[in-house]
Formats: sequence, structure tokens, C-alpha cells
Amino acid sequence: METYSYCTSDKFKKDIQELCEHCPLIKIINESIENQTIFQAKEKQGVLTKTHFEEYINEQIKNASKAMEDMYLQELQNKNNHNDSCRKNRIEVYIFNKERIKAYNNFISNQRSQFSVLEWTTIFYYAYESRLLLGSKHLKTRIEQFMKQHCIETTFNNFKTKYYEAKKRINKDNNYPISKLELIKPFLREYYKQAVTTIENDINFLEDNKSEY
Repeated sequence: METYSYCTSDKFKKDIQELCEHCPLIKIINESIENQTIFQAKEKQGVLTKTHFEEYINEQIKNASKAMEDMYLQELQNKNNHNDSCRKNRIEVYIFNKERIKAYNNFISNQRSQFSVLEWTTIFYYAYESRLLLGSKHLKTRIEQFMKQHCIETTFNNFKTKYYEAKKRINKDNNYPISKLELIKPFLREYYKQAVTTIENDINFLEDNKSEY
């Protein structure tokens, strides 16, 4: 039977990107986030006031953080046991709650400072080009997953059109507004940190070539 890193490794893994590409835990966690965390949050968002919804989200983040702390403490207590059969469960609970926090933070971010569609597609562009989006290799599927993950309210066709517009303005026309790149950089640093160097290089290039209009 084929084995995977999360159930065979003697190392405690703390991030979904540390798992091997075909690890079944990735699907398990992503489906749980979609069918439980995001679904329940949307239900609450539909009936609560903005203030009460943020209170709900903050409480859920607090609970998820506590679960992560508990798993990490258990791991420290057993770190020298390389054959610990419970490690895989601790990894699953830890990463699941880490992804929960990301999903909850997305709800708060979307409520407080909604990006324009062009800005969202630019975020997608950097995440996609940096190979940070898990799942299908097809662009259409990844766009759909990205839109669902970040609760972006627009059509697929509009998102796709804006994506190619952003890509062209960054790489060919060299006239993408630097102010918009600066605006999305903190979000990239939080959720797609490996793309930060790329966007900073693009900002420097645009500034040097005075391409912002």
C-alpha cells in the first residue's frame, strides 16, 4: 500500500505546504474547510450583524489557536518518540486549525477592506505564478477554487478577463499601478509569502521605468 509523508514521517509538520503533493490529508483538510468552516461562517454571516459576526469569527480563531497550541504541546512531550502512532493525528488537527484561521481571517479581510476584482486577480496571478496554489493544474479550476476560497463576488469570465489584463500590464505594458501592488503586498505576505519577493521585484522594475500612469 502506498504511504504518504504525513502518516510515515517522524517529523511534526505544521503547514499544509509541508505535505507531499499527493498526500490525502490535503484533500481531507480542504474539504473540511469548505464544507464545515466556510459553510458555517457563511450561515452566520447571513444572520448576524457585522459586529456580531466579527465577534463570532474572533472566537473561532481563538478556539482554533488553542487547538494548535494543545497539539504542539503534545508533540513536544513526545518529540523523541520517532514511532509515535499519534503523530499523524496531531499533524492533521494542527494543520486543519491553521487552515481554519486562514479561512476566518479571509472573512474579516473581505468585510473590512474588499479588494477590487483587478486586485484579486493580481493576487491570484502572483500566487499562481509562484506555484503556491494546490490542486488541479488547470487554470480554470484554480481560478474557481481561488474565488471560492476568498469569497470573491464576480463571474468567472470577468475574473479571467481581469487576470489576463493584470498579467499583461505587469509583464508587457509595464503600466500596472504601483499603488495597487503596494496595497495587495501585505495580503500576499500573510497568505502567499513566497510570492512577496516577486511582487517587490516588479514594484522596483516599474518604479525604475516610471511605468505607473
